[in-house]
Amino acid sequence: MSIKLEIVLCILFNGGRWLVVSGQQNNKKNHTFLRRKEEMGRKERKK
Repeated sequence: MSIKLEIVLCILFNGGRWLVVSGQQNNKKNHTFLRRKEEMGRKERKK
């Protein structure tokens, strides 16, 4: 019982850490994407 619990906790911990890392990378991508969209929008407004 306790061995199974340890395995589950290990998987959850590693999975959570992986999710956090991938989430941070996605946030960076979204941030640059949103910034580009804003710049495009400004150019469109100037015309």
